[in-house]
Parts: sequence; C-alpha cells; structure tokens
Amino acid sequence: MVSSFFPHFLIYLFLFLASVVVGEGAGVREKCQVEQEIIPMDDTLLTKVKGVSLPRILADMGIQPAYRYTPDSAKGKFLYHAPYRKDNHPSFSVFISRDGTRWLWKDHSTGESGNSLDLLLKMRWFADWREAAQYIAKTYCGVITQDPSVNLLQRQIVPPPAIRDESVGRILALYPLSGSPAVTYVTQVRKIPLDVASRYLQYAVYTYDARKNYSGIAWPTLRGGWSIRWAKDLGKGRGKSFVGPAGISLFHSTKRESDSCDIFEGVFDFLSFLVMRGPSFSDTIVLNSTENVVEVMPLLHKYAAISCFFDNDAAGKKATNDILLAMGDKATDCSWRYAGFKDYNDYLIHSILSTI
Repeated sequence: MVSSFFPHFLIYLFLFLASVVVGEGAGVREKCQVEQEIIPMDDTLLTKVKGVSLPRILADMGIQPAYRYTPDSAKGKFLYHAPYRKDNHPSFSVFISRDGTRWLWKDHSTGESGNSLDLLLKMRWFADWREAAQYIAKTYCGVITQDPSVNLLQRQIVPPPAIRDESVGRILALYPLSGSPAVTYVTQVRKIPLDVASRYLQYAVYTYDARKNYSGIAWPTLRGGWSIRWAKDLGKGRGKSFVGPAGISLFHSTKRESDSCDIFEGVFDFLSFLVMRGPSFSDTIVLNSTENVVEVMPLLHKYAAISCFFDNDAAGKKATNDILLAMGDKATDCSWRYAGFKDYNDYLIHSILSTI
C-alpha cells in the first residue's frame, strides 16, 4: 500500500510545485481568477473524463469517421482524417483502450498518439490538459464549473500573430459552428442564436507557417480568403485576422434578385440585423474593416437603394459619409436605428438584456 501511495504523492507534489512557480510569475489577481475557474479534478473524475466517448466529442465538433471497422465496430474502432493537419487518406484511428477504461487515438502517419485530452491540445482547442478536462467534465460528465460565466473560447486558443499579408496563411480544416467552443461566445456574448449564426459562420483551423495551428470563427471574403476572429481578445476590439486575400464579404439576397443593398461594418452587426428584422434580407456587404470602403464602391452602382449600418464612432461616420458622397440620394445612413449604442450588435445585446 505504501509503494502505491508514494508515486501518487510525488505526482501531486510535482503538480503543486509547478503551480506555485507558474503562479508567482503571473500575479496574484490572475492566479486567483484561474483557480476560481478550475474544477477540482480528482482521480475519479479524471478517469471519467478520459472515458467519455472520443467519437462523440469529435462528432460534436462536426468531425465524422471516414471508416468504421467491422466486425470490430462494437469494440470502438474508427478511422478518421487527422483533424489537425491535411490528411487526404484517412490515417487517424480512434479506439478504446484494452482495459476498456479510456478512449485513445493514434496518427499512423506521424506516429503520434494519446488520449482525448492530448487530442484537444493537439488541435489547439485548449491551452493545457486541465482546461481540456474541465471542458469535457462540464459538457459530458454533468459537472458545473465554479464560475458558470467562464467563457471557454476566450481562454483556449493561442492567438496568431498580427498578419494581413495576403500571400500567407491557409485553412487546414473547416467545421460547423455547432459543437465548437465558439458557440459560447456567439450565443452568450454576442446574443446570436445558433441557428442564425451557423448559416454564415464556421469554425476554422488554420496556419501561417506550418509550425503552429490556430483556430477561430471564420467566414469567407469576396476575394477568396477568410475573415477570422480568433479567441483570446474576442469582444475586446481586437482579435481580427485574415487567411488569404482580405477584404469585404458578400452575402447574396434571399430573394431571386435584389435592387437594394445593406452594408454593415462587422459580421455580428449583420447577424444582429437578421435576429431583429427576420431571415429575409437584401444583398448584404460586410466591410470587415472601414478601410475597405474603397473596395466596396464599384459594387454599389447597380443598386437603387443602399442602406449603411456602420458603428456610431468616428471611423463609422467617416465610412458612411464617403458612401453618401459617392452614391448620392440612393444611399441612406441607418445608424439612427441604434442611436445611443455602439453598433447594431450592441443594440441587440441591450435589447435582450432589458427584457430579462
């Protein structure tokens, strides 16, 4: 009994010392916030976390197996395309351990392997195994975090460098928005219902140098690239990035032909408009940045009516005035609809909160 206790004691001692070292470098306030968010993770709960079906976790991310082994499918053997790299020929297997207590995976092309926590880290969904374990415990084991307002998306992904060079970056994988941790941010912070957001947004895994992967909320640009909001600073006025050609995004009308066009500064303003006004809309352009006003001008001449829904700040007012001067009477400043608020999304958020 002593021999079995001693190794566990050393492990707990190592983790304790490591947390002290990390905490001293972080500052008291940050350390306290992290401690409040962590679920107490004892051996029993950790075993339960590792036993959660990995195919189910992947399915909730929108990742389905390419092949199910038969007649061994009952034993839990599945073959996938590797979810963290380009994999034209499925070489990523998921299976139950021999003792039947946990799910494991192996990348037969690279030789890498591990458990479900290792995979979530490999996919860059979380910063460390504790955060991954908390997410699985909360989502699949019925465990509630000590701080129910914790936004997992804001803590889980390492932000990419500030790059806007159109020659770099590539998308490694695109997943449905539903099932990803981004749902928390979209539905609870931005107040956009999932059924609305999932029609226009996806969850992307991408890279700039093939040495590190990033992930975030993505939607296409008109020039064939992707506009992306990565995790760390979402909601703080930062967190904007592009893969491939940057620029505006165009969403075609739900009608067959449209002689009118609505222009929004950000994609969440457009989605807020749909929430408040209904699913039917005219041709819609999202600038993604007020710097892209020049790019949008040639597209506007064919429309008889143009409605501008830009932010109520200096940059938004300047972009609106540029379009009004260029397009004349057929352009209208619609920012009066959300006067007193930063933008259309801010208006939606306060409208919802005022009814609670």
